[in-house]
Amino acid sequence: MSGPLVGLLAVVAIALIGFFGFTVRVNPEELGIVLRFGKYVRQLPPGLNFRWPYPIEQVELPKVTRVNRIEIGMRGSSASEGRDASSAVRDVPEESLMLTGDENIVDVDFVVFWEIKSAPDYLFNIQNPEGTVKDVAESAMREIVGQSDIEPILTEARAKTEASVQELMPTNAGQLRRWRFGPAGTTTEGGPAATGDRRLPRRASGARR
Repeated sequence: MSGPLVGLLAVVAIALIGFFGFTVRVNPEELGIVLRFGKYVRQLPPGLNFRWPYPIEQVELPKVTRVNRIEIGMRGSSASEGRDASSAVRDVPEESLMLTGDENIVDVDFVVFWEIKSAPDYLFNIQNPEGTVKDVAESAMREIVGQSDIEPILTEARAKTEASVQELMPTNAGQLRRWRFGPAGTTTEGGPAATGDRRLPRRASGARR
């Protein structure tokens, strides 16, 4: 191999290393969060962006436009489309069984949809974001159910219960005030009591007659 060709290949290799080392591609659904020596310094919009190579800078790419889904009280409702929901959905009684204000027990299955509003808060201020959302949502639902009688929960107050839980969640956890919660145009399938983005009580058993 001749000297000029070797030199050309070396230049091309250096150029490629420089290109990939000093740039990062942020996809449309992502936001680039740049850490310089481990400290958050700036954000990168979708597209091709300049950054200093590792270990000077590293880039986290959370999906900020994705609607995240957490099931509480059951598992597998998203996989039940086109199939028998009763066989596809598995109940989780330790999450779903709740005590009402008039001492009845209801089995509450619901789904929380949430999006990332502040990517730095999501990445750095909460150790387990999904677990936090799940715990706060379940706690809020238990609190609302515990303040209500069973009959309204199963009938006309279902929509009110849903709205109350959505309002109470950010109140119960200050970190969640910087996040965005809600239906986001999404509905839940797989249950006879499916309403909006939460599937509310589907059966109840009397603890007191």
